[in-house]
Amino acid sequence: MSNLLDKFKTLCTKNIKLPDSGEITATQLNVQFQNKLYDIIRNIQSEFAVTIYYIQYLNNYILDVSKLNTITYRDKLYLIQHWKNELDDEKIEVEFNDSFSNDQLVTKLQDVDLTFKFKLPIITDENTLLQYITNRKVVESDVMFFDIFRFIETITLDTEEYNIKELELDEVYDLFLLFDIKILNSLTKQINSNLGDINKLRVFEADFSFFIDL
Repeated sequence: MSNLLDKFKTLCTKNIKLPDSGEITATQLNVQFQNKLYDIIRNIQSEFAVTIYYIQYLNNYILDVSKLNTITYRDKLYLIQHWKNELDDEKIEVEFNDSFSNDQLVTKLQDVDLTFKFKLPIITDENTLLQYITNRKVVESDVMFFDIFRFIETITLDTEEYNIKELELDEVYDLFLLFDIKILNSLTKQINSNLGDINKLRVFEADFSFFIDL
């Protein structure tokens, strides 16, 4: 047997220094990545469910490749940028240094003070939310639930602060269902602002079409 396969594996593998988790060894996205993704989404009819299952698959793929459980959302977007630039002639470069701020959202709910504090999530925590969602029938609003609550660290109503990780997910989801459009829009704008320049890459996290068209 020749050493052709080993040579290909070497050429398709690179050391990548992530913004938060340091250096990892990762392969290029390939046919195997595509085939496994197709196996997961092939029979899913809902586009919202496809989005949720795709992000879950991508997270698990990154965890498997990196061998780390400390991968942050910023690390994930850095990898997405890296993989996209390997496959696309139109390169995209964003600034990852100091690219997340912890600015709070302070608003009102029926004249009562309401404050949200935010965090940069790690993808193992994202997977906890994703698993909760996929254990039920995925509906359209689940994408927004996931995309907002992965960033929320605490909620303070009047003077009492609640840590989201200490709450049951059923309670967190029911809380989300009580939010009105004004609060949701304010949360989305604050999260986008907190992410800074890397917010430009978020569209590639949710759009699986690019990475299956290898």
